[in-house]
Amino acid sequence: MFPNSGRVVPEFGDPVIREVLWRNYRLVYRVLGQNVEIVTVFHGALPLSKKMLLMVIDTRANLLNSASRPQNRSRLHRGIQQQ
Repeated sequence: MFPNSGRVVPEFGDPVIREVLWRNYRLVYRVLGQNVEIVTVFHGALPLSKKMLLMVIDTRANLLNSASRPQNRSRLHRGIQQQ
């Protein structure tokens, strides 16, 4: 409802990458138009490097692109069912 309500992640400095602090955790998300994508959730005592955050975003994008291909949908679905 309010995707820009979280603060900009200080280590990143990009207004698209934001976070909400909840208890001891940092919930990092990306603003995509009117939607948000949860990037990661981690303990606030741990350091967050820009390199690590970019790696998480890139990995998520690759997984989503792979899952959107018709030949991978059923494989992804079977993997989720087995968990």
